[in-house]
Amino acid sequence: MPQLARPSLLVLALSLLIAGVNHFHPHLLRDLAIPNLPLTLMGAALGAFVGFRNSSAYGRWWEARILWGQLINASRTLARQARSLLAPCEEAAERRDILLHLGAFVASLRLHLLRQDPVPALRTWLSHEVCDDLSKTPNVPAAILVRLGQIIAQCADKGLVTEQRLQQFDRSLTALTDVQGGCERIKNTPLPRQYDYIPELLLRAYCFLLPLALAESLGWATPAVALPVSAALFALNAIGKNLEDPFEGTVHGTPMAALVRTVERELRWALDEPALPPLLVPVDGVLD
Repeated sequence: MPQLARPSLLVLALSLLIAGVNHFHPHLLRDLAIPNLPLTLMGAALGAFVGFRNSSAYGRWWEARILWGQLINASRTLARQARSLLAPCEEAAERRDILLHLGAFVASLRLHLLRQDPVPALRTWLSHEVCDDLSKTPNVPAAILVRLGQIIAQCADKGLVTEQRLQQFDRSLTALTDVQGGCERIKNTPLPRQYDYIPELLLRAYCFLLPLALAESLGWATPAVALPVSAALFALNAIGKNLEDPFEGTVHGTPMAALVRTVERELRWALDEPALPPLLVPVDGVLD
């Protein structure tokens, strides 16, 4: 509603002005009156532009959610492998290292996509020395995956992982890398600016011309038609803008904090920690 208030009030004021001019000085409006056919054609073009942009924005939003679903599945797979594929007699320290680095990766990926410093969030998972070392890298989540690969390779060198099981671990790390790459592609590739500019230009022109086309036939009822039509178009335009960047940290984006908490709870349980952090719940209808 805040996004729609200002343009809708402008359309309402313009509609009242044009309706008043038509009522008190109808001869002034006759030269400006617009036939219905050009406005109908313009509305069709506007609908096509807005619909295409919204479809593109929704596609990005939905792909972001699919990628985070894949992240949860890949994290569960790697955690299961760490608990079941390492040699049972000597795996305790190595398994713990893998689970801790996995939790650090998921937490850091969220902050990495939000363009925030991920290192402070890692201190609940990793030692201060490791965090300080990671702070020097340009891409913290990718560096954590490298460390995970090194830990698993060390397990193989010690004979805790067979060659076949090592390949399974590598496939899990590749899945995590693919998820990070997909998220970064969405974050670093915005929709072309034409997708914003052309629908916005057509929308303003259409909503400005609509009262001129309606006033002669509807009179004082012009605002009652022009306002809901314009508000619906403004709403569709706003939906596309809200969805086009799912990793911006707004209420319309991917609820990464809640998804990170889901992974954290499962990893803390796998680490045999007695107290699990609570699940995040929606606040005022919004899930962070």
